[in-house]
Amino acid sequence: MTLRLCLCLLLQSNVYWPNIHSINLTLFNISREDNNFQLTCIAENVVGMSNSSIQLNVQFPPLIVRLAEPEKRHDTCIEFTVRGYPHPRLRWFYKKKEIVENDYIRTELDFYQDYLEGCLIFKNPTHLNNGNYTLEASNRLGTVTKSVNGRFLFAPDIEGEWIISCW
Repeated sequence: MTLRLCLCLLLQSNVYWPNIHSINLTLFNISREDNNFQLTCIAENVVGMSNSSIQLNVQFPPLIVRLAEPEKRHDTCIEFTVRGYPHPRLRWFYKKKEIVENDYIRTELDFYQDYLEGCLIFKNPTHLNNGNYTLEASNRLGTVTKSVNGRFLFAPDIEGEWIISCW
């Protein structure tokens, strides 16, 4: 559901509401898609109009939107996108052990309002790095994991024509 809501209070000149200083608004069926929505309340009577706006901060558990297979760039990258608010804490696992970042493997992140984009970066990976990589994202509302098979070097292709030279 996408929230599109404007609360309008129309006070006619022949209506008298003494001592109304505040009104409570309860929203139902709010989802992560409603996060950062601008909600505006407008009050109007014969004297004039007033309005006030707030931005909705919808908290929701992490969701791993994208976890790609390794891609060779300058370095090799396992690209990912994770949604969650508050921002989730990320951890990577290889062979069921948490990865400790170093000069050869590290995470690069860009933070946005309610999602993170980034890469698990490998500097010159070899066949020794082949295997399952698991991303864990957690915040106080939940934890989610997703795995990808990292294949960095493949066995040589022995089919086709071969020319063997001997000297």
